[in-house]
Amino acid sequence: MTGRVAFNADFGTNRRIGSHECEVKDRTGGQGKNAPGVGFALPEVSVGPGEGKRSVRKEMDDIPAANPFIGRAVAHSALNLCRLDGVIRHAKELILADLPNDLTKVVYLASLRDCNTGHYFHPQISHQNDSTSASHALRLCHEEVFARLMAMPLSEYVTQLGGYICYAHADEARVIDTWKSLAAYRATVPVKASALDAEFFFGSVEAALIVLDARRLGTL
Repeated sequence: MTGRVAFNADFGTNRRIGSHECEVKDRTGGQGKNAPGVGFALPEVSVGPGEGKRSVRKEMDDIPAANPFIGRAVAHSALNLCRLDGVIRHAKELILADLPNDLTKVVYLASLRDCNTGHYFHPQISHQNDSTSASHALRLCHEEVFARLMAMPLSEYVTQLGGYICYAHADEARVIDTWKSLAAYRATVPVKASALDAEFFFGSVEAALIVLDARRLGTL
């Protein structure tokens, strides 16, 4: 044994009859045994004694060892996401579920935000969780609700603004006049909202105020 293996297969008269022979006959006009020979040869493969094992061992040695720090970082990140998801669910159940609509929720969530730092604080949620996680969860809730408002038509803004006034048990005329003069609703958008989304929100609220005021005065 020299360790050299050669393979050669000729399609001659001793080959088995099969679909390939049919194809050969078709191409040769059905000449059968008188057809010129068709040969097929596999390339020679040379494998020295032990070369295969050494090659595989070398490739295995080249695989870098797993970094334990990366694994711990991924696990820590996954744990933080699970905790954050729990805080978000808690916030939705505790403070958002009872609010009548998304416009009211945006106004309320914005009231939990410090205008100087952008940090959110809620008496129960922030004390039951670490303040950073609570602020992050409330911010994500704020952004989620605001995103829904971006898909809302003007008629729904009118309906939800009326619902907000009823929920606040406030005088409609006073709320409309105050919102028009102070434009406090401009401070209710999330910090990361784009300028285009913010202007869409402002314009929709201002139009809703005009519609409600016109209805109140009987001019619409």
